Amino acid sequence: MHEDSQAGTKKFPVASLSEQDLIDLLDEMVKQQRAKLLSLAREHDPSITADDLLSPHDIPVLASDPRFNFEDGILAGLLSARAAVLAKLQDVKHSRTKRNPCETTQAGPF
Repeated sequence: MHEDSQAGTKKFPVASLSEQDLIDLLDEMVKQQRAKLLSLAREHDPSITADDLLSPHDIPVLASDPRFNFEDGILAGLLSARAAVLAKLQDVKHSRTKRNPCETTQAGPF
């Protein structure tokens, strides 16, 4: 670990973790959390579908369940983290191509 002199933040080396590995990891965590939420919801009503969970506040028994709301908050956090990571990766790619315009096309800049 070393400190970034510009921002004063600490950076961790992740040489063996590719961008796609990171995205896949976050996707798997989101998938598992969605399955957990569906399982919790079906404890209340076995007919609840994954689509129903897109608006859980419309289902009173879920809206009033603190355990469901906690797990739904975990999902919201994972989705926010995934969005932030994707945005940062895109920003890094954009800044790399800005510094080296030859990387923007396979045939070169012209």
